Amino acid sequence: MRNKLTTTLITSLSNSSRVIALSLLLALSGTYTVPCSAATLSTRPNEFSWLPLFCDHQIRQVKLSADIQKLKDYDVVVIIDKSRSMLVEDCQADLKAKALPISRWQWCRRQTLDIARQALGVLPQHFRVVTFANDWSVYDNVDPAGVDMIFGENTPSGPTKAAEVLRNQIDDYFARRAQQGENAKPLLVAMITDGCPDNPSAFKYAITHATSMMSDPDEVKISLLQVGHDERATKLIADLQGLVQHGAKYDIVRTQTFDQVQQAGLVRSLADAVAPTAAKADSDRSQLTASAEHRPF
Repeated sequence: MRNKLTTTLITSLSNSSRVIALSLLLALSGTYTVPCSAATLSTRPNEFSWLPLFCDHQIRQVKLSADIQKLKDYDVVVIIDKSRSMLVEDCQADLKAKALPISRWQWCRRQTLDIARQALGVLPQHFRVVTFANDWSVYDNVDPAGVDMIFGENTPSGPTKAAEVLRNQIDDYFARRAQQGENAKPLLVAMITDGCPDNPSAFKYAITHATSMMSDPDEVKISLLQVGHDERATKLIADLQGLVQHGAKYDIVRTQTFDQVQQAGLVRSLADAVAPTAAKADSDRSQLTASAEHRPF
């Protein structure tokens, strides 16, 4: 009934007024209550051909806003590989547009800038960016201007020494937690890399060692995002999702392949990483069931 009344009111207006009125209705309704169909609004073909694209953009923005909200209770660290191979141009700036590919390094810049813009007003201390190859550099409280500075100061070169930088950031977190106590936020690490670490065993040990200092499976989460098609990196990514079988206290790693990362983007990948683990969800359900069984009537 409401949609029928909306359509009647809009079609009674002039063309220019209809566009303005429809845009306002879409904004006020959150893009969900007004039907995204030009056919229901006018008998003239293509008069509202922009509407499906507009709705798709608005809904995507709502989803991204929800994703960034999931990160506000975490200390977010984005570790970006700046080894020589990050200069390879095999990334798509826009999967829907036919354009020349950009380098893996350029893709990281765009994605990091995207999260920095969305984090404004959501993450009080913004987030930390760490670039690494043979050594690493740490940048705190990164905002959009900081992203431009970081990618201006760094040029891809050297090997992929991932174990050392990951261990450094995890040790730094536990040192802060010891000082802050209950006020410490859980840690979310996103490591973006295009190749296999120089020392895969040391990399696995850094993660296993981190779990030994944890008292809760959600205290530290690591999202390993592959950029490029290095087969060794793909194999390592698969292995890292089952480290409990190799001595880890918890499985804290979530991984995404190159195709998944390009499709989802950095913000969505981070939001997926902080979703409750299956074990945690099962535990919560068990506690709720037990509570319900003993609840007095």
